[in-house]
Amino acid sequence: MIKIARIREGSGDIKAFVDIETPQALIKGFRVVESDSGCFLGLPSRKGADGKHHAQYIPCDALKAEIEKIVMEAVLNFQPTDKIELSDLAIQVHTRLHRGDDVILGKKTMKFKDGKVRALDVLGYRFITQNPEKNTKDGIRAQKGTTITWVLRNQEWLGKVVDGVYKTL
Repeated sequence: MIKIARIREGSGDIKAFVDIETPQALIKGFRVVESDSGCFLGLPSRKGADGKHHAQYIPCDALKAEIEKIVMEAVLNFQPTDKIELSDLAIQVHTRLHRGDDVILGKKTMKFKDGKVRALDVLGYRFITQNPEKNTKDGIRAQKGTTITWVLRNQEWLGKVVDGVYKTL
């Protein structure tokens, strides 16, 4: 049985570092890497004297698929800790939603209202861009070019990001 031994937040394109445990071994150094086509599992590797990275562990295809499923599920369900503030996560998601990214943190974004409203469910939160067609204060601001993203958890409004600045509600 494979289980997660540890998950640590990454930075940049590396979303997380993951160590797994099998009945036979503890294997450290998996990376969840985000690319334009979504997230993929990077196998443990070390930089050699030639400056290139060389795999330290190469599982068979069936085992790799099982590890990838377990790791991706764990990373997608990983809850932010003190190392990741909700404000930092919200600003990152806000920037990428308004930039038009289709995949963020391994999750496909949702589009509503002919693409004018975008949303993402990740790490237990829902991030949703302001509908510029709403006749509200924020809707009018969005019509004028202000970027606004709302943050919810369990249908509770927690905060919003306005032009890259997080505000708690």
